[in-house]
Amino acid sequence: MKVSRLRWTVQVLAFVLLLFGGMAGIFLGFFLPTLSCPYVGYMRGGDCFLLHLQFHLALGGWEVYRGIIINFIIFSLLVIILGRFWCGWICPFGFIQDLLGRLRQLFNIKHLTISSKTKGRLSPIRWFFLGLAIFIPIWIAYPFGAPDMLHDLSQPYCQLCPGRYILPLVTGDPEEVSIDFKNRTTVFMTVSGLAITAVAIAGSFFSRRFWCFLCPMGLLLSFYRKIGLMRLKKDCGKCTMCEECSLACPMIIKDVFREREKEDVTKGDCIFCGKCIEACPENNGLSFSFMGKKFFSSSSDAFFKRHYGIDKNGPAPGGTNDPK
Repeated sequence: MKVSRLRWTVQVLAFVLLLFGGMAGIFLGFFLPTLSCPYVGYMRGGDCFLLHLQFHLALGGWEVYRGIIINFIIFSLLVIILGRFWCGWICPFGFIQDLLGRLRQLFNIKHLTISSKTKGRLSPIRWFFLGLAIFIPIWIAYPFGAPDMLHDLSQPYCQLCPGRYILPLVTGDPEEVSIDFKNRTTVFMTVSGLAITAVAIAGSFFSRRFWCFLCPMGLLLSFYRKIGLMRLKKDCGKCTMCEECSLACPMIIKDVFREREKEDVTKGDCIFCGKCIEACPENNGLSFSFMGKKFFSSSSDAFFKRHYGIDKNGPAPGGTNDPK
């Protein structure tokens, strides 16, 4: 099975489990490294770590922090084991973005490529979201000189997160996708959240995995890059500088193509989608490994079958020997 087909299968199963698992009595916990939104209600099969982190930081107190530490340890273990595989294969909102990409393809609209320079300019936004998710709740717990508006900001990032507005629509709860008129703070935050959601939808339609450039969860997962068990490996001796891996990457990672010495080319933004491996025309040029063991590698046969419909034994069924 092609890795892309396997990934779509896993994404569908994860999407159903995390949004509807509760209906079958399945709940995976409060520490998942994905945008698995609690706002979908009782149907959900697990919760995003960021929401509960914000909620408990806002409560304060050592008893509460003990629970945070336990959840953080479990969260960290999950990230160390799979890294940003959570983003590429399991995250419900990541799946929504990939569906928007498929919809774009149905209309024969070419995706817009964000330049590395633009990607760098977007990076501070996810730092802002992560800082908001941590420091505002702590300020609420210890409100030295805090304005009254903070009482309505115990989960500030969740009020802006597009997953909080889109995923409830999937589970049939449109009431969550609305403006909160409780006061000026809630109006501002929910209007801002809906505006950010509109940008995320439009961006993800025209550009691959647009929200992943802004997501604070992805930023948090990237901190574990050097100790993760999942790795992307490159045989630099086989690289012909064709740049196919760079062109295929939805996260606009150029360093895999540019690397000429190191075998380990795992980058913080890599979501382990496998597109670079499928795009590589060299046998074992690029590969995934887990705990040092390779389990998926690039193949020249697969490359030529996919691009030209040919293999070493002649034309593949329905293919052609005339590469375009």
